[in-house]
Amino acid sequence: MEKQQLVIDFSKLLQNGEIKVTKEYLKGFIKAKEDYEIAKNTYEYLLASKPTVMNLGKVKGSDKNFPYCERNFTIDGVDERAVSRYEKELEQSKKEMVEKRNTYNDMKMDIELFIIKIPDENHRDIFRMIYIENKKGAEVARIKGYTPPRISQIIKEYIE
Repeated sequence: MEKQQLVIDFSKLLQNGEIKVTKEYLKGFIKAKEDYEIAKNTYEYLLASKPTVMNLGKVKGSDKNFPYCERNFTIDGVDERAVSRYEKELEQSKKEMVEKRNTYNDMKMDIELFIIKIPDENHRDIFRMIYIENKKGAEVARIKGYTPPRISQIIKEYIE
């Protein structure tokens, strides 16, 4: 499956000296935020599930104090193949998490720059609450004293 490029060129956001953000870009930002959270949770899970010491088997041998008496010994240790797989998986997971975090942070910066350019303070607050603070439209409407359809209208005023 081909990876979709989420980060768009900043020069495409600038039109006549103003930043323009499209609906698709905002959807990509929300997806980038979710992807980063998933990658971060995966990495943290892997960190917590490090391979531990386990029973690798039993062997027969003679006792140190009684050399001619046969005795069973248990061998404990870490399975090197499992550790190697774990380290590779952890490294790959960290790499993916950093990549997704960078994508998310770049997009967040673009959107914050867009929000700063919105002239109406209430409208800036609406965008910030929805896209940066991840609040739902109905919750923002309640906080700001608007109806949910009015919140949608305000957003559509600024987005192509």
